[in-house]
Amino acid sequence: MDEIREDIPEKVITPPYESEEPFENKVTLEKEVQTADDEEDIAEMSLEGRKVQLEEKISAEIDRQPEGVMSAPAQPAPYTMQKKERASSGARTYIGIIVGLIVVFSVVFGIECARTYKENGLFGGSLDDILGGGYGSNNPFYPFSGDDEEDDSDPFGMFPFDFEDTDDFGFYDFDEDDTDETETPKNSEKVDAPDESTVIDPNAATLKAEDQPKDIDSANYTARKAYKRVEDSVVNVVVYSGGKEKIGNEAYKEGTGSGIIVSKDGYIITNAHVIENSKEYGVEILIEGTSYAAAVVGFDSRTDLAVLKINGHDLTAAEFVNSDQIEIGQDALAVGNPGGLEYSNSLTRGCVSALNRTVRSNTLVSYIQTDAAINPGNSGGPLLNSAGQVMGITTIKIASTDYEGMGFAIPSNTVIEIANDLISKGYVAGRVKLGILASAYNEYDPATKKDILGIEIKEIQKDSPLVGTEVEAGDIITKVDGQSVSDFSTLYSILGEHEDGDKVTLTLYRPPTVGDAGKTYKVEVTLISDEGDN
Repeated sequence: MDEIREDIPEKVITPPYESEEPFENKVTLEKEVQTADDEEDIAEMSLEGRKVQLEEKISAEIDRQPEGVMSAPAQPAPYTMQKKERASSGARTYIGIIVGLIVVFSVVFGIECARTYKENGLFGGSLDDILGGGYGSNNPFYPFSGDDEEDDSDPFGMFPFDFEDTDDFGFYDFDEDDTDETETPKNSEKVDAPDESTVIDPNAATLKAEDQPKDIDSANYTARKAYKRVEDSVVNVVVYSGGKEKIGNEAYKEGTGSGIIVSKDGYIITNAHVIENSKEYGVEILIEGTSYAAAVVGFDSRTDLAVLKINGHDLTAAEFVNSDQIEIGQDALAVGNPGGLEYSNSLTRGCVSALNRTVRSNTLVSYIQTDAAINPGNSGGPLLNSAGQVMGITTIKIASTDYEGMGFAIPSNTVIEIANDLISKGYVAGRVKLGILASAYNEYDPATKKDILGIEIKEIQKDSPLVGTEVEAGDIITKVDGQSVSDFSTLYSILGEHEDGDKVTLTLYRPPTVGDAGKTYKVEVTLISDEGDN
């Protein structure tokens, strides 16, 4: 409409009172105005007509399209269609990953099969051996071979490891005898044991204690330096039932522990319990790939110490420190073989927690207490100060959910005294004994309605002064010379005040049995020299 109005002369739409022309042309002006109004109406009608014509044209175009066809404006694809496309792409990715993993597994499995069959021969064993795990961990089917007959922790063979086995990657099951199932290294050089008649040597008993450095707490002494000083002196002790003839035979392995070399020619100190408090076991010492058969020089159950001898030359001997100079709070380093060969020569670090501790009832030892980690296999290894001097031999720990970080070591001064006696005599001099095998007793007795405490006699040895008396196995020693005896510590303390040939009076109690009401009685015996167990 505005465009049409632009074509109308300006003088037509201008009010007359703004015109500068004479008023005499009034009739002409009215005609022109009427003409302009008519043209405007015609223009408006033409616009409306054109609109109608356009609508009729569009309607005609639609009528000419095939029936059922509709036009749709262009727009992005619906969101659901885009999501389906992406999901399809992700599925292909996952399938590709799975296929890749299968290919990798197949290649690795094939290589493992080839290695196994190369070692054992394609037909080197029966099919049952291959599928049943007969080749052990070298068998590629081993993880799926079912239950291990020697391990009851996985009875259905559901897991590719044993919870109680230490050979593979299972969980350790240490026992109180320091047992470890790791194998002795193959192809190691073997050295025979020395003649037992030569291992007791008074001239070799020269162990002594050195002074501890006065600046022991300074930066001059570190755990690293201490370890380097003893790493060649700590050895692995392996024990076999059946004697020396069974050394190296895994079927006869009883357990492992640690030891410390104390002389260049092969004297070694360990715990008596590591060698089972006996000379009847085969003992092997492992040093840098060499296997030495060892002779048991002697052992002392009262202090839990033993001395071994191997045919060694130019070995590195450890240095002992005067344990009287040890103080609470100073660094303590335990070096040994926790778990056996697999973790040999491990170092743990702590401090001296306490001194002169009494722990066991069957010993007179006053122990050094430490929070350095002590594990099965550490037994018999050294406890060091930060200068690398041996201040004790680790022996026991308190293992309980109620305790943490409580290990104990035999003080070096006690170790030196006992070791020198064992090396020079084969036993600890100056001791007397009753010649019995016994155990601590603490039971309620219905006959007396009291708790009976004492030492129960398990066996009377042939050389015992009790032979020929009325004393029998099963009787309980309750007093010695009138002093109550409730444990071995008390018994050893009393016997330590006597010499060979002294007489003592024993008070014993015999529990009631069928036909016997039981009784308390006394017997006098003559003490004999304790020259160790032979």
